Amino acid sequence: MNKDIDTRLIISFSDMIKAFYQNKSDQLSMLNVKGAHCKMLHLIYDHNGKTQQEILKIANITKSTMSEVITEMEKEGYIEKIKSDDDKRQMFIFLTSKGEDIAKIITDYFDEYCIQFMRDFSPEEINQFMKLLEKIKY
Repeated sequence: MNKDIDTRLIISFSDMIKAFYQNKSDQLSMLNVKGAHCKMLHLIYDHNGKTQQEILKIANITKSTMSEVITEMEKEGYIEKIKSDDDKRQMFIFLTSKGEDIAKIITDYFDEYCIQFMRDFSPEEINQFMKLLEKIKY
């Protein structure tokens, strides 16, 4: 491993994302949406129309967890699954208008959160940070 990489900083960055859902839990609970659904709505908002497999890979969760969350969210009316014309086993996930409305609120909260933790960054530092984030491969 490269000795210049401080893995504690990477963990700290990950923890900041997790802290969003903990710190905003009061505001998010007012949406009457399960915590796991909030996270998935947020993710799908950014990847609307992707296949269930693509979302599974991005979310980095097990197939069974993904299947359970997607099924619950579909029953709640947050998403709809549309079968591929080419491959009937492949499902595309789309937000419904209800899901999109809630996901937009979550995204707005997250945007505010990001602005807060970057408040001491100069515009140049923010630009550089964004460029570096784009280089990260997962």
